[in-house]
Amino acid sequence: MNTQTLFWQMTIFLALPAALTSFLLCRLMRSLAPKLNYVDKPAGRKNHAAPMPYGGGIGIFISLTLILLAGALLAYHGKLDALKSLHWTAVHQPGVASKLHQFAGILFGGLILATLGLFDDLKNLGPWTKLIFECAVAAMVVVGFDVRLYLFVESPWFGWIVSIFWIVIITNAFNFLDNADGLSAGVALICAAVLLATTVAGKQIFVSAYLACLAGALAGFLIHNFPPAKLFMGDAGSLAIGYFLAIGAILTTFYNEANPQTNKLAVLIPIIVMAIPLYDFFSVIALRKLAGESPFKGDHRHFSHRLMRRGLSPRQTVLTIYLASGATAVGAILMRYVGTGPAILIFLQTLCIVAIIGILEYTPSKNENTRIA
Repeated sequence: MNTQTLFWQMTIFLALPAALTSFLLCRLMRSLAPKLNYVDKPAGRKNHAAPMPYGGGIGIFISLTLILLAGALLAYHGKLDALKSLHWTAVHQPGVASKLHQFAGILFGGLILATLGLFDDLKNLGPWTKLIFECAVAAMVVVGFDVRLYLFVESPWFGWIVSIFWIVIITNAFNFLDNADGLSAGVALICAAVLLATTVAGKQIFVSAYLACLAGALAGFLIHNFPPAKLFMGDAGSLAIGYFLAIGAILTTFYNEANPQTNKLAVLIPIIVMAIPLYDFFSVIALRKLAGESPFKGDHRHFSHRLMRRGLSPRQTVLTIYLASGATAVGAILMRYVGTGPAILIFLQTLCIVAIIGILEYTPSKNENTRIA
């Protein structure tokens, strides 16, 4: 059996229990959350007719953590070869064990953000409180646990600053995207799957395992959250999944210095993969600023809302955004294998797809009586 097949076998072996655990925990939260009054009540810009249970974020975080901790413990005690599907990974145990300190820091950062989101779901902490904590967590994992981008610049300060900005922006992008049933989790699943395909191609065992568990946890929750949703993940989920995806993108090696033929533009892969969340994030901020409002003030200016005002149903809207995410992200898989010229074309193609979306969104239809904004 070739190495690529073994890697995919490992990802399935990890993703399935993560998905099952997430599904069961989310099913439990559907029953438990209303009893604890952990619900999202309809008010203001919230369109659901009845209170919806929160708790999906808790299910995602716990399932991801449990599976990763189980694998980490096996690696730490040198027991990976005890599992038939993972026996071939035994040779990598020293390398995985050397990453456990970093791994612990990543999970601790995720715990802080999930807890922050949980309190925000209950008490509405306000955007600035969340932003301060997000920056602090990002700085902690970047500086304290060496989770950072290098980008061919020797100065560690440059890598630290870019990495902190990346984590905070992606964390908020998926928090912003959590504005329709199944949207944030579904797009996150697409992004995680594309990053996973990249890490498997690069034979990165640690990051592949991490992304496989994340993808599985998202899939288990999405069964409950796909429109019409029966469970919300809340900020406890959207902040955590954005953070974990941002970390996954940083940990993934897109450029191999040992291979001089590798295209350096492959470092643009994370931007291509996250193109749709980034588009929604920056377009909403721009619209709010143009209206003279706070960029953190919630409203109905998101990509999904604009599509629904075009006449699409909630399910059609979510599927359309899934398709847009897949259309941009799939090109990223090829970036590792092509030269500079084709890589530039892939990046330009992504920009063109986003531009087409923008043009179609902001051109009023003949039957519209109100401006889309």
